Amino acid sequence: SLFFTGNAGTGKTTTMKELITRLTTHRRGKVFVTASTGAAAVLCSGITLHSFAGIGLGKETAERLIMKLSKTARKRWGQCSTLVIDEISMIDATLLDKIDAVGRSARGDYSKPFGGVQVIVSGDFMQLPPVKATRFAFEADVWPTAFGSNQFCLTRVFRQRDQSFVSLLNELRVGRASEATCATLKATEARGLTAVNGIEPTKLFARNVDVDAVNKRKLQ
Repeated sequence: SLFFTGNAGTGKTTTMKELITRLTTHRRGKVFVTASTGAAAVLCSGITLHSFAGIGLGKETAERLIMKLSKTARKRWGQCSTLVIDEISMIDATLLDKIDAVGRSARGDYSKPFGGVQVIVSGDFMQLPPVKATRFAFEADVWPTAFGSNQFCLTRVFRQRDQSFVSLLNELRVGRASEATCATLKATEARGLTAVNGIEPTKLFARNVDVDAVNKRKLQ
C-alpha cells in the first residue's frame, strides 16, 4: 500500500491514472477505484468510498456497520485486490478506521490493514479537509500500519513554468508569504477587475454569503 501527495500541478491525477492502468493490467483480482465524494468519484471514473465499502453514511459504530454489511458488499471486499482512494484528505480518521475494521471482517483477515487489500491513496491535506471532523485521515490508527514508509510527496510542478509564480503559490499553500510575494500580490490591485473581450475575471471570496450576494446581483 502507499500514499502520495503534492501541491497543485505536480501530477497527482496523472500518476494515479497510470497506477490504475498498470494495476488493472498486471494485478490478479479486481481494482476498485473510489473517491471521498461523488464529484471526485466522477472525475476519476470510480464510485464513492462509502458505496464500495457498503457502509452507507458510515455514522454508526464499526461493530454495527459490520453487522449490517450486505452480501454484495462482502463479495466486493472479497474480490478486491487493490483499493484506490482519491481525495483522501476529505476522509476523517474515524471513518478510515471504520472502513479498515469492515474490510478485515469482510475478508476474514484481522491481522492485516483492510483485510490484506492493497490500498493506494492520494490527496492534498492542504486543499480539502474533512467535513465536520476533527482529525485528518493520517491520524487514523490504521494509517502508520497500512502505509508506513511508503508515503511520497510529488514536488515538481508541471502546470506552471514560471518559477517565481510557483514559489508564490507554494508559499500561500503553507500560509507563509514572504515580503516579495506580498508585494507581488499587492501590485495586482492596480489592474482592477474589468472585463476583457466580454469575459469578467473570476472573483474569489472567503465566505459563501459574499459569493451568494454577487451571484444574486448578477442574476437579477
